[in-house]
Amino acid sequence: MIGLSGCVDDTSQDDEEEDEPAEDDDDADTGAPEADPIDDSVNGVDETVEEVNNGPLADTNENVEAINAELENVDDIEGVDEVAAETADDAQDEADRLADEVDRLQDDIFAQVVAEINAQSEELLGQDIAAEVSTPDEAREEAEEIDDEFGDAAEEAVDALNDAADNVEENQAFLNGAADALADIDEDEEDDQ
Repeated sequence: MIGLSGCVDDTSQDDEEEDEPAEDDDDADTGAPEADPIDDSVNGVDETVEEVNNGPLADTNENVEAINAELENVDDIEGVDEVAAETADDAQDEADRLADEVDRLQDDIFAQVVAEINAQSEELLGQDIAAEVSTPDEAREEAEEIDDEFGDAAEEAVDALNDAADNVEENQAFLNGAADALADIDEDEEDDQ
């Protein structure tokens, strides 16, 4: 759950048990927002596709599943389909698709997390507590506003928005790195011809 319900019943126990072990911030920071997830020595279409699918794409889908595990009142977020390419042109098409998926995932994650928070707050408080957000910065600002207004009673909602922001940023790094690697195949092969 990512809304208010756990906090309303027993805030102190949930906080102590979940704050320490569930600190995904460290994991998100080591998820390589700045690092290229594709091995530079990989340069063929088949090898790059395999690296993309087993590396950044798999990591992105794990991030999506982690959020889906917390959603109880809204639809799950759809993961990203694996890359399939046999030629440099196919790889460029897949790079373009992954670039589009960055925006789609960001929109879906924030929409569903906010909807989940509000579904739970509606049950408990009779009102929505989270406004729509569309960027990681907006999500963090909204988390601060909720924290200021509701304090400990909404700590799970605050954490959910901050975690969603981290998740989106990590997915952006994974998918952009994968898209760049696929696009580079096109450039490399055109240079060789």
